[in-house]
Amino acid sequence: MALIAFRTEYQITVEPLKNRLCYKVFSEMQDAAALPHYLADWAAALDALQPGFTILTDVSSFGQSNPSLLPLYVATQQLITARRVAMVAEIYRLGSPSHDSNERISQRSGMPVRTFVDSWEADKFLDKW
Repeated sequence: MALIAFRTEYQITVEPLKNRLCYKVFSEMQDAAALPHYLADWAAALDALQPGFTILTDVSSFGQSNPSLLPLYVATQQLITARRVAMVAEIYRLGSPSHDSNERISQRSGMPVRTFVDSWEADKFLDKW
């Protein structure tokens, strides 16, 4: 596994053998007003993968995001879909307030997403892709 970015708000790693990107959001993301390296970090991670890659996203420690960051999230999902993602597995905690807003963004971008509450199940699901 190769570390691409380790920021206060998030971490991005890639597993080239699985053609997988792993994205972990930390609780500090809730207070973020700006993420100056976010899109560049995602682009660097995607450059290490082949089309048909998968993404394991862990947002289980995350609540709500700053609404001003929405255009950044939309741009990131557009970049991901343009690079031909096969599937995304998102891990939420039960009753997460961010689930519905993230689902709306994914639907708009056309990104294939399946949600989970268990990281092991999410990882095994992606192994089938």
